[in-house]
Amino acid sequence: MKKLLVIVFMIGFIVACGDKNAHTTMTIQDIKADLPIVFINTEKEKDITSRTIYQRAILKFENDSSVFEDTVFIKGRGNSSWRKPKKSYRLKLKRKAALLNYDKDKSWVLISNYKDKTMLRNHIAFYMSSISNLEYTPKSQFVELVLNNQYYGTYQLCERIKIDKHRINISKDGYLLEIDGKAKKGETTFRVEHLRHPVNIKEPSYISNNKLKYIIDYFRELDHILYTPENQTTFEQWEKYLDVDSFVDWYLINEIAKNVDANFHTSCFMYLEPGGKLKMGPIWDFDRAFGNNPRKDLDKPNGFHVRRNTWFDQLFHSPIFVAKIKERFNYFYNHKADIMLEINTQANQLNKAICNNEKKWHILYTDEMPDDTTLKQYNKEVKWMKKWLDKRFEWLRAEFNKL
Repeated sequence: MKKLLVIVFMIGFIVACGDKNAHTTMTIQDIKADLPIVFINTEKEKDITSRTIYQRAILKFENDSSVFEDTVFIKGRGNSSWRKPKKSYRLKLKRKAALLNYDKDKSWVLISNYKDKTMLRNHIAFYMSSISNLEYTPKSQFVELVLNNQYYGTYQLCERIKIDKHRINISKDGYLLEIDGKAKKGETTFRVEHLRHPVNIKEPSYISNNKLKYIIDYFRELDHILYTPENQTTFEQWEKYLDVDSFVDWYLINEIAKNVDANFHTSCFMYLEPGGKLKMGPIWDFDRAFGNNPRKDLDKPNGFHVRRNTWFDQLFHSPIFVAKIKERFNYFYNHKADIMLEINTQANQLNKAICNNEKKWHILYTDEMPDDTTLKQYNKEVKWMKKWLDKRFEWLRAEFNKL
C-alpha cells in the first residue's frame, strides 16, 4: 500500500512540475514545501559575489515552531559549482547555534545540488556513511532558502567539515587533510611521490615546521611502504600506518557511487592524530556520483573507478585487505533495500520543494554536460538513479566474488 501511495504522489508531482515554461517568479507565500526555511538578508541586499570575502547578513531560521535569528557572515563556496546559476554558500554564525537540533557550532554550508536533478545524491551518500564504520558523517537537512527577500530554491543545510568534538573528534594536535587537486594558492600543501595531486593541510590553519615535517614524513613513509615490492602482500606493514576499517568503508561508499573525485583527485578527506593511524573520511561531494557523469564511463554501472587510484590499487594486493573489502561489501549489499527505501522516502519528502526549485531554476531541463541525458521528469530521474544503483551493486558483487 505504501508503494502505491508513493507512486500516485509522484504522478501528481509530474503534472505540477513537468512544464519547462512554468512561471519563475515566486513569493515567500508560494513556499509550501514543509521544509525548514532559511532567510538571509545581506547588508543593503548586496549580491554575494565572492568566495573569499565574507559579507555581513542577518539569518533567520524557521524550523517547525522554533525560530533562530542572529548575525551571520556569508560567502560563496565550491569550485566548478560556483560558475552555475544556483550557487552554494558558506555560513559563519556570530555565535554557536544548534541548527536543525544538531550540536552547536558556527560553521555551516548551504549546498545547492544544482548538478543533481534528484537533489538526493549527497544525502544518500551521507546515509550510507551513517551506517558504516566511518567515525563522522556530516549531518544535513533539506531547507528552502530565501535570500534578500527572493526565493532561491531548495538547499541542503550541512555541517562544515572541521576538527571539533562534535565533528572530527580529535585533539588540537591533530591534522585534517584533503587530497586536493584544486588547492588554492596560499594553502599549505605537500607532494607525495605516488599521489597525482597534493595533500592540503586544512587544519591547523597555522602549522609549525616540526608539525609540517611530521605529517610529510608520515605520508612519504606510508607511500614508500605501499610501493615496496616485498611489502605488497605484507599487510602488517601498512596496518601500522593506516586505519584499515575506515579505508575499507570509505573506498566502498565511493566505489559503489562511482564518485568522480574519489580517485584521489579532490574532496578526499583524511585525519591523523600524532601517535595514531591515518583515517579516511568524512565523505564529501557526491552530486556527480551514482551515474550522474557521462565522462570516462562514469554513467555506466560497470567498471572500477576508485580502485584504480594509486594507494587502493596497491592495497588490493593484500589478501587480508581484499577479505575485508568483500566482507564489508556484503554488509552494504545486505542494506541495499534500506538504501533504496531512503531514496524513496527523501524523494517523497522533497515532492513540493522540487516543484518550487524547478520553477526557479528549470534544473530538470538543463543539460550540465554535452552528453547528459535529460529525462525532464523528477520521478524518472529518481527511478533512473535507483536502477543504476541496483545494477552497480550487482556488478560489484560479481567482481568482488572473483577475488
